[in-house]
Amino acid sequence: MDEIKRLREAVCHKNEVKRAFLFSLNTGLRWVDVKGLMWKHIDNDMVKLMQAKTGKEVVVYLNDAANTILAERGRRDELVFNLPCAAYANTMLMYWVEAASIDKHITWHCARHSFAVNLLINGVDVKTVSSLLGHSGLKHTEKYTRVVDELKRQAVKTINC
Repeated sequence: MDEIKRLREAVCHKNEVKRAFLFSLNTGLRWVDVKGLMWKHIDNDMVKLMQAKTGKEVVVYLNDAANTILAERGRRDELVFNLPCAAYANTMLMYWVEAASIDKHITWHCARHSFAVNLLINGVDVKTVSSLLGHSGLKHTEKYTRVVDELKRQAVKTINC
Protein backbone atom coordinates (compact mmCIF):
# COMPACT_ATOMS: atom_id res chain seq x y z
CA MET A 1 0.00 0.00 0.00
CA ASP A 2 2.96 2.32 0.64
CA GLU A 3 4.14 1.85 -2.93
CA ILE A 4 0.65 2.53 -4.28
CA LYS A 5 0.56 5.74 -2.25
CA ARG A 6 3.94 6.76 -3.68
CA LEU A 7 2.68 6.08 -7.19
CA ARG A 8 -0.43 8.20 -6.60
CA GLU A 9 1.75 11.08 -5.44
CA ALA A 10 4.46 10.80 -8.12
CA VAL A 11 4.34 12.58 -11.46
CA CYS A 12 3.78 10.46 -14.55
CA HIS A 13 4.50 12.17 -17.85
CA LYS A 14 1.54 10.40 -19.47
CA ASN A 15 -1.38 11.09 -17.14
CA GLU A 16 -3.71 8.64 -18.93
CA VAL A 17 -1.25 5.83 -18.15
CA LYS A 18 -1.28 6.86 -14.49
CA ARG A 19 -5.09 7.06 -14.36
CA ALA A 20 -5.51 3.70 -16.11
CA PHE A 21 -2.91 1.93 -13.95
CA LEU A 22 -4.46 3.28 -10.75
CA PHE A 23 -7.84 2.15 -12.09
CA SER A 24 -6.40 -1.35 -12.61
CA LEU A 25 -5.07 -1.32 -9.05
CA ASN A 26 -8.64 -0.69 -7.88
CA THR A 27 -10.45 -3.08 -10.22
CA GLY A 28 -8.02 -5.86 -11.13
CA LEU A 29 -8.71 -5.37 -14.84
CA ARG A 30 -6.04 -6.46 -17.32
CA TRP A 31 -4.25 -4.01 -19.63
CA VAL A 32 -6.21 -5.23 -22.65
CA ASP A 33 -9.53 -4.71 -20.86
CA VAL A 34 -8.62 -1.26 -19.55
CA LYS A 35 -7.36 -0.23 -22.99
CA GLY A 36 -10.67 -1.27 -24.58
CA LEU A 37 -12.90 -0.10 -21.73
CA MET A 38 -15.78 2.03 -22.98
CA TRP A 39 -18.22 4.13 -21.03
CA LYS A 40 -21.03 1.74 -21.99
CA HIS A 41 -19.29 -0.89 -19.81
CA ILE A 42 -19.74 1.30 -16.73
CA ASP A 43 -23.08 1.56 -14.99
CA ASN A 44 -23.05 3.71 -11.84
CA ASP A 45 -20.58 1.94 -9.55
CA MET A 46 -20.02 -1.19 -11.63
CA VAL A 47 -17.94 -2.32 -14.60
CA LYS A 48 -19.47 -5.13 -16.64
CA LEU A 49 -17.59 -6.42 -19.67
CA MET A 50 -16.45 -9.47 -21.60
CA GLN A 51 -12.79 -10.10 -20.83
CA ALA A 52 -10.65 -10.00 -23.95
CA LYS A 53 -8.41 -12.86 -22.77
CA THR A 54 -11.08 -15.31 -21.67
CA GLY A 55 -14.27 -14.14 -23.36
CA LYS A 56 -15.89 -14.49 -19.94
CA GLU A 57 -18.09 -11.76 -18.54
CA VAL A 58 -16.76 -10.09 -15.42
CA VAL A 59 -18.50 -7.69 -13.06
CA VAL A 60 -16.38 -5.48 -10.83
CA TYR A 61 -17.86 -2.98 -8.41
CA LEU A 62 -16.09 0.36 -8.24
CA ASN A 63 -14.70 1.69 -4.98
CA ASP A 64 -14.40 5.40 -4.20
CA ALA A 65 -10.89 5.64 -5.66
CA ALA A 66 -11.97 4.09 -8.97
CA ASN A 67 -15.01 6.36 -9.14
CA THR A 68 -12.81 9.39 -8.51
CA ILE A 69 -10.58 8.38 -11.43
CA LEU A 70 -13.73 8.24 -13.60
CA ALA A 71 -15.08 11.59 -12.40
CA GLU A 72 -15.76 13.01 -15.86
CA ARG A 73 -17.94 10.64 -17.86
CA GLY A 74 -17.91 10.48 -21.64
CA ARG A 75 -20.30 9.22 -24.32
CA ARG A 76 -21.24 5.53 -24.23
CA ASP A 77 -19.31 4.76 -27.42
CA GLU A 78 -16.09 6.48 -26.25
CA LEU A 79 -13.07 4.84 -24.64
CA VAL A 80 -12.65 5.63 -20.96
CA PHE A 81 -8.87 5.98 -21.27
CA ASN A 82 -6.96 7.42 -24.22
CA LEU A 83 -3.99 5.07 -23.96
CA PRO A 84 -0.96 4.65 -26.20
CA CYS A 85 0.25 1.25 -27.43
CA ALA A 86 1.29 -1.28 -24.78
CA ALA A 87 5.03 -0.80 -25.35
CA TYR A 88 4.86 2.96 -24.84
CA ALA A 89 2.52 2.61 -21.84
CA ASN A 90 4.97 0.18 -20.23
CA THR A 91 7.84 2.61 -20.86
CA MET A 92 5.85 5.40 -19.21
CA LEU A 93 5.04 3.03 -16.33
CA MET A 94 8.75 2.29 -15.89
CA TYR A 95 9.63 6.01 -15.68
CA TRP A 96 6.72 6.67 -13.35
CA VAL A 97 7.79 3.85 -11.00
CA GLU A 98 11.29 5.33 -10.98
CA ALA A 99 9.88 8.80 -10.19
CA ALA A 100 8.03 7.24 -7.24
CA SER A 101 11.39 5.88 -5.94
CA ILE A 102 10.24 2.28 -6.23
CA ASP A 103 13.09 -0.08 -7.02
CA LYS A 104 11.08 -2.89 -8.61
CA HIS A 105 10.22 -4.06 -12.09
CA ILE A 106 6.51 -3.25 -12.22
CA THR A 107 4.35 -4.31 -15.13
CA TRP A 108 0.69 -3.81 -15.85
CA HIS A 109 -0.01 -7.27 -14.50
CA CYS A 110 1.35 -6.12 -11.12
CA ALA A 111 -1.76 -3.94 -10.75
CA ARG A 112 -3.97 -7.03 -11.12
CA HIS A 113 -1.74 -8.97 -8.74
CA SER A 114 -1.82 -6.14 -6.16
CA PHE A 115 -5.60 -5.93 -6.43
CA ALA A 116 -5.94 -9.64 -5.63
CA VAL A 117 -3.36 -9.69 -2.84
CA ASN A 118 -4.77 -6.56 -1.18
CA LEU A 119 -8.24 -8.10 -1.18
CA LEU A 120 -6.91 -11.30 0.39
CA ILE A 121 -4.89 -9.37 2.99
CA ASN A 122 -8.08 -7.52 3.92
CA GLY A 123 -9.88 -10.80 4.57
CA VAL A 124 -11.85 -11.26 1.35
CA ASP A 125 -12.38 -14.94 0.66
CA VAL A 126 -10.57 -16.54 -2.27
CA LYS A 127 -13.81 -17.41 -4.07
CA THR A 128 -14.88 -13.75 -4.17
CA VAL A 129 -11.41 -12.68 -5.35
CA SER A 130 -11.56 -15.34 -8.05
CA SER A 131 -14.92 -14.05 -9.22
CA LEU A 132 -13.73 -10.43 -9.29
CA LEU A 133 -10.72 -11.42 -11.40
CA GLY A 134 -12.95 -13.40 -13.75
CA HIS A 135 -11.07 -16.63 -13.15
CA SER A 136 -12.74 -19.84 -14.27
CA GLY A 137 -11.77 -21.61 -11.07
CA LEU A 138 -9.97 -21.22 -7.76
CA LYS A 139 -6.82 -22.86 -9.12
CA HIS A 140 -5.88 -19.65 -10.94
CA THR A 141 -6.46 -17.51 -7.86
CA GLU A 142 -4.55 -19.70 -5.39
CA LYS A 143 -1.20 -18.34 -6.60
CA TYR A 144 -2.12 -15.05 -4.95
CA THR A 145 -2.80 -16.75 -1.61
CA ARG A 146 0.86 -17.84 -1.42
CA VAL A 147 1.90 -14.20 -1.03
CA VAL A 148 -0.57 -13.75 1.82
CA ASP A 149 0.60 -17.01 3.45
CA GLU A 150 4.18 -15.75 3.34
CA LEU A 151 3.14 -12.44 4.94
CA LYS A 152 1.43 -14.40 7.72
CA ARG A 153 4.56 -16.52 8.19
CA GLN A 154 6.71 -13.38 8.47
CA ALA A 155 4.25 -11.77 10.89
CA VAL A 156 4.39 -14.74 13.26
CA LYS A 157 8.20 -14.64 13.22
CA THR A 158 8.12 -11.11 14.64
CA ILE A 159 6.83 -12.52 17.95
CA ASN A 160 9.50 -14.17 20.05
CA CYS A 161 8.32 -14.55 23.66
